[in-house]
Amino acid sequence: MTKRVLLLTNSVLTREILAGPLEDRGWEVVIAKDTWEAVGECGGRAVDLLLMDLDWPGDSGWSG
Repeated sequence: MTKRVLLLTNSVLTREILAGPLEDRGWEVVIAKDTWEAVGECGGRAVDLLLMDLDWPGDSGWSG
């Protein structure tokens, strides 16, 4: 069974750096740039790992 990771960050560079190696290791990577997009992308599906930014412009990662 493939493990699913939610990569939640508004940084394009961070997404690019993390997504490739995770996919190379067999993870299904779900990418979102904010909390609302994460909710939409996951669609109620469980994730095995959450990697998220805690310092967002105009918001806080803690609110997510």
